[in-house]
Amino acid sequence: MKNYRVFIPCAGIGSRLGSLTDNFNKALVRVNEKEVITYIIDKFKQSIEIVVALGYKGQQVKEFLEKTYSERKFIFVEIDNFEGPGSGLGYTMLQCKEYLQGPFIFISNDTIILEEIPEPGINYMGYASERDVTKFRSVRLNQEGSGVIELCEKGTQGNVKPYIGLSGVKDWEEFWKVLEEENESFMKIGESAGLRLMINKEIPMKGIEFTWFDTGNLDDLAKTEKALQELQNKN
Repeated sequence: MKNYRVFIPCAGIGSRLGSLTDNFNKALVRVNEKEVITYIIDKFKQSIEIVVALGYKGQQVKEFLEKTYSERKFIFVEIDNFEGPGSGLGYTMLQCKEYLQGPFIFISNDTIILEEIPEPGINYMGYASERDVTKFRSVRLNQEGSGVIELCEKGTQGNVKPYIGLSGVKDWEEFWKVLEEENESFMKIGESAGLRLMINKEIPMKGIEFTWFDTGNLDDLAKTEKALQELQNKN
């Protein structure tokens, strides 16, 4: 599949990382001697265009990517409101909508996975196992374990798996269309609103399990650093 793009939102201030983001955008926080965003970009072929939303210390992110990946094509989108009232992932995505008029992959800039990332030839959501789901939105799978039948809010208990902030959107027209029906929710929570509405309309959504390392808060960042060091030492 050739004609798809990857979307990485990097506009937020990364407040859950405390003082680590006083001087850096959280996408540039280093884990095991590599910036987090490099773990993401290195998963994709050089021919794939990557849309990057810029806000907090955006010039820093732009310069790093242009220098590190001089042969790649990035589409940088400056987000005018990335902090305070009216800001949020949904607002950021709307600012990038014109560049996501085709199948695309959404991946949070604090998500690291080990496996290859499938192309968006289907609609899918990534999930992980053996994690505390209370801190994350989660997915409920069908009895076969292959399809997502519900996207749940944080704190949901029971037979659910944490959603890892990685999704493939084949039916991009439906994604943007359903958001027009619930724009307020989308502005607050971002891509999850669109995915939830697609599921509610019974648009097929596959669940794919990944080995996931979160870098979005200090506790998980430390665990990720340790785990990746151990993997490197084994290899």
